[in-house]
Amino acid sequence: INGIAFATAGDLLVVWGQDSCVSVWAVGGGPGAATALNQAPRQVALFAADAAITCCAFLAPPTTSSADGSSGDEGAGGGQMLVAGDAGGAVHFLDFPRKLLMGAAR
Repeated sequence: INGIAFATAGDLLVVWGQDSCVSVWAVGGGPGAATALNQAPRQVALFAADAAITCCAFLAPPTTSSADGSSGDEGAGGGQMLVAGDAGGAVHFLDFPRKLLMGAAR
């Protein structure tokens, strides 16, 4: 394992390493969520690159504005974006739609 990181909402955990894989886990939780202590994390995504993953970071969701001036904090897709860099110099952008995350976190 080269590193781990939580999404800003605290509901996703990413693990990456020398095996060239990025593994994303739904860990429940997040603000206001009631999570049973015996609830196991669920893997929601696995990505394999051509070289060892050296760094990963979740991007903060963009805010959107409506015509009436109100804004939201869920971004266009309402999901999470993860950026991963590998030892070969490639940068990977991984987008996790809200539907995928909600279905996997049950």
